[in-house]
Amino acid sequence: MSFTDMAAGPSTKSDGPASGANGWPRIGLGTIVIAIVAIALGLRLWELGDRAFHHDESLDAWWSWRFRNGTYDRYDPVYHGPLRFYITAGFYELFGESEATARLFAALSGTAAVGLPWFLRRELGRMGTIAASVALCVSPTMLYYSRFGREDAQMVFLTLLSLVLGISFLRRPRTATAAGLAFTLAASFAIKESTYMFALMLVVYLIVALSAQFDAQHRRDIGRPLGGRGEFDRSFFATGLLAASAGLVLAVVVGAAADELFTMLALYIAVLSLLGLAIAMPRLRAANINWSIARAGRMLAGVGAVGAVVQAYRVDPGTFSINPVAIAVAIVLMLLAVAITVMPALSSIRESRTWSIALLIGAGALFGHEALERVAMGAGAVTDIAGAETATSVWQISIPALAIACTITLGAFVVVIGQLDGIELPEQLSTDLARTVAGTTLIGGLLLLANEYTESEANRLAAAAALFLFVGGFHVLVRSLPRTTNPEFVWPASLRAIGRIGWIGWLIALGVFVITWWLCFTIFGRVKNDWASGFTRAISYWDSQQEVNRGGQPWYYYFYALPAYEWFFVILASIGSWRALRRPTFMSGIFVWFAIASLVLYSYAGERMPWLIAHPLLPILILAGFGTQQLWQHRDHRLMPAIATACMLGLLLTSATSWRASFPNGADSREILSQAGQATPHLVSALERLDNIDRLSRQSTGEPAVLAISSTDTAWPYSWYLRERPNVLWFDNANGVPDDPTIDVIIADFGQIDLAEYPEFEATLFAMRSWWVPVYNDAGPLGWLSWVRNRELWEQNPNPNFVGVGETPAVDEEIGLVEKLTRIRDSANSVSEGFVSFTGADDNMVIDLDPDAFIEPDDGRDGCGSVDQWFMVRRELAEVERQVYPAPIASMGPLDCASDLLATS
Repeated sequence: MSFTDMAAGPSTKSDGPASGANGWPRIGLGTIVIAIVAIALGLRLWELGDRAFHHDESLDAWWSWRFRNGTYDRYDPVYHGPLRFYITAGFYELFGESEATARLFAALSGTAAVGLPWFLRRELGRMGTIAASVALCVSPTMLYYSRFGREDAQMVFLTLLSLVLGISFLRRPRTATAAGLAFTLAASFAIKESTYMFALMLVVYLIVALSAQFDAQHRRDIGRPLGGRGEFDRSFFATGLLAASAGLVLAVVVGAAADELFTMLALYIAVLSLLGLAIAMPRLRAANINWSIARAGRMLAGVGAVGAVVQAYRVDPGTFSINPVAIAVAIVLMLLAVAITVMPALSSIRESRTWSIALLIGAGALFGHEALERVAMGAGAVTDIAGAETATSVWQISIPALAIACTITLGAFVVVIGQLDGIELPEQLSTDLARTVAGTTLIGGLLLLANEYTESEANRLAAAAALFLFVGGFHVLVRSLPRTTNPEFVWPASLRAIGRIGWIGWLIALGVFVITWWLCFTIFGRVKNDWASGFTRAISYWDSQQEVNRGGQPWYYYFYALPAYEWFFVILASIGSWRALRRPTFMSGIFVWFAIASLVLYSYAGERMPWLIAHPLLPILILAGFGTQQLWQHRDHRLMPAIATACMLGLLLTSATSWRASFPNGADSREILSQAGQATPHLVSALERLDNIDRLSRQSTGEPAVLAISSTDTAWPYSWYLRERPNVLWFDNANGVPDDPTIDVIIADFGQIDLAEYPEFEATLFAMRSWWVPVYNDAGPLGWLSWVRNRELWEQNPNPNFVGVGETPAVDEEIGLVEKLTRIRDSANSVSEGFVSFTGADDNMVIDLDPDAFIEPDDGRDGCGSVDQWFMVRRELAEVERQVYPAPIASMGPLDCASDLLATS
């Protein structure tokens, strides 16, 4: 069975007949999707720059501005991947620097995502495709964050594009599609580190899906029919997803409790892989797989070579140093010694002498590797052969090395060309070993001759050695894979599709991935040694932040926040999930799994914020398309008129909610989507007042007004808005306002300044940013209904003035595997003895509290708070401003959601 047949859902047969049943011309599916995309573009571009920047938006805009000005240093995982900075800087160049331009990349990404369901039309069906596009277009969460200058809309687009390309490749394997998928994944890594979570979910699903395919083949072999009408047995597939989901929950709960999340996830993958292998074994027995201890030994050496190089650069990331490569060479030599000495045991397995020698050599290699590592990493290690402290000249080392490399490279070139063109070579040069040595030497020698990557010749030699080991190990691993000898054996359809483009095709795809990765993380070659930071520093930082419950929300946050806006699509997705599990296919199953796994992983990740709702929501919106198609296929049922009416009402209500959240209430903190650092309309008025006062100052002095502004807790978004403003004096609360008689305007935090000390200034209190951070178990059913109806907030207990969560530094703690397993065991016992209660945020979150900050007392009224500041203007300017520009001053009135000082009564 081909993957085209295997993955197909409800077929659309292109666009159907030319006219409908009533004689009117039938509109093509492509035309409808384009119209929806056009509507999505209009919604995302309309008044795109009107809302004041959120804290995170100003950071992204500012880093993009720095890249355009040539002052962006390197990738920093705190601010996520650098690719969006490059693209936004390009938009600055084209359209100028503005808030709308800074949000343009997100708006275009969100618009492009609306059109992607068209490429899944074969599986979704006509109405399902339309419904999925409409859902992506009008979803309150998707619309809001497609107009938001963070990376979430880009990640939604790239995630869905990756799934589209993957499904397209499995349907019709082509090298171009594989290369496009590799480019998309590399770009996704270069935008946000959550791509690692996407990769984890994808690996787990592939294991489950392959197990289900092997199970289906075995059922056919023994004459048992598949349950259901899909590609897999319905019961097996549902059970597999349930087991994978339960295992993932166990892994993240126990791993988080033990502070060993990565270790627990690795064990989870290992156990799942072993279960998949056990399920595949009945079918694999019919393959007559050619396997031997010798082949296993070569595989071990290949894996060891690749792993050793990776481990070497994990120890010293980003630097081609001699010591890590020496360690890598020692590991590979150890593994080769074990593998070679084990090979004779294939013919004389009972000879204990062979095994004894193998164990002795292996133990000696282990001891040698340990000794070499201790010497290399010790205080007296030689860290740079080309350094000034060495007695040997660089050229004494590099000239012979380059000469030898030239000779070997030319010889390898002859061998490779001879193999490709069929030139008759000596018998010794026609073996697999000769091809391996020649090919990898050619690549390593060419890199050595390129003479451009690093700063010293010694490091170039290390780079060539590392690449030789890596490519050689990969080649040995591939050549040693087990092969079937039964000509009638057929692998599952997905594996056949993966292997159809061959190793050349996958090497091209790998090259596209590597080049894209390298360009992004080295700033197009400017910071050459930073190529590994997207792997090393990204994972280290993410791991260090898991104990920081950023936002202070409980694990069940998304189970409340997501249905609050997306209830209609959640209902349709429930129908779609039922249909996907009733007739499981590779494509329908992947969206069911991603919906479940995303909720699990993001619920236990170290940050729970409203913008992360978009990640588990994406598969839900596609499943809503499946649900709509299911209803459409049963449209002749007598209940369908009532269901259709309910669906139309649900869509209208959701669209109205989406419009309200993104436009009238875009900066209103009563909206869950608008929490955590959103600037208020007061900030827009304050910036307008600054412009007006500048005009007045220029009329009298010829210079813009002098501004003194606090930078203690509110540097963002002011750093963006004031990035090119002259006459700005930044001060911190500890030192107070500078004693400068030329200051015309002061912006200072409430409670940090005594107005009586500044009689020459007129002061207006305003809310720079506001928030409502609900504690969900305080709401109750009536509270939720009141909020859905009119955004009436329920009381929080307690109700302190909300502050952000501080950073925790990464701790480089190296412990052994036994200690890690002990931690996991203890945490599993602890979790099993209790339960996770609905009591609020985690107890161990790190809060960055300022003891001198204003804390609003709990008055029993609502849960709003704000960062309040004084806008102080020198009196002579204030009198003129009040007469000439009164509107911005008047707009700094009470807000619906702010501290008691500024909130409406």
